[in-house]
Amino acid sequence: MSKHTVTINEEYFAYLGALYRGAFSDVNEAISYAEKTPAEGLFDLFGLFKKIMDSYQSSLDYDITCISSVFKTADAEMKKRAEDLIGQDIINTVSNGGSVVIDYYDIKPDLEEPRQLDHTQYGYTKDADGNLVYDHPKETEEYLHRNQGEAYELFQGTCGLCSCANILRLAGVNATEQEIVDYAIEHNLCTKNSSDSGENGGTVPGNWQAILGHYGISSKCVTQDINTIASSIEQGKGVIVAVDPHELNPNVYSPGGYHAITVTSVVRDADGRIKGFYVCDSNADVNDYCRENLTNYYSVDTFEGALTDVFDMLVTDSAIR
Repeated sequence: MSKHTVTINEEYFAYLGALYRGAFSDVNEAISYAEKTPAEGLFDLFGLFKKIMDSYQSSLDYDITCISSVFKTADAEMKKRAEDLIGQDIINTVSNGGSVVIDYYDIKPDLEEPRQLDHTQYGYTKDADGNLVYDHPKETEEYLHRNQGEAYELFQGTCGLCSCANILRLAGVNATEQEIVDYAIEHNLCTKNSSDSGENGGTVPGNWQAILGHYGISSKCVTQDINTIASSIEQGKGVIVAVDPHELNPNVYSPGGYHAITVTSVVRDADGRIKGFYVCDSNADVNDYCRENLTNYYSVDTFEGALTDVFDMLVTDSAIR
């Protein structure tokens, strides 16, 4: 994930519209020519078309990044104009004298190697109630695993493995559940021979540490503590915690189990006190009932009450975002 800033004013809106109209006009013209051109001439025609489109490429790449990214605060009129032009919702913008100043985030994981940073790229933004929220948890969640057990039918207990994949994704690597499960099976880092599919794929914090180490992320397993979790998150570090899921969601989970989840953000009030945490639960999209009943935010009291003293949590040594 990387953060950028761009100012969009009236001229930029006009330019953006003209750019896209020009590109689509050339596409339509090329199609029209192609329909009238003998097959043996199509190669030259499309070679010419490629040259035309190359002239748009750098601008198109930049603008596509802008319009598919995360924006800050809201100005209704400019937001509506941008949405009409772009054809999709803009989350946030801020008006500045007839312009729109945008902080946007390239959050799609597309790196070959995980980031290990000296300090976080992000900070706090204010929500509608004046609370301080680290990073942009709702947008980040779109790229994380929320449907454990997709890799193999006989491996449904993969919450810890999905959490490892999510740490890698937060670090910029497009890790899949299947590749993490495959590695864990091959190296005896998960339960794999149980007759209960819900047990297969099960892990403990030491397994998470070994798996992430293989992919280039060093980490440590430490006692679970609210303040350590909060400070680690706001430093940009990756955090996996072990919880009693029944304490978080008694309507979804039975008492007495253990579950690994990825912590994605911390929320503080205006005085700096911890109010709650955003998480990614890898069961969140498993079925319609979970989608309707699992949340991604918990108050600090609920969250702290769910932390188990049976297992440690994992914290990466370096900032990964």
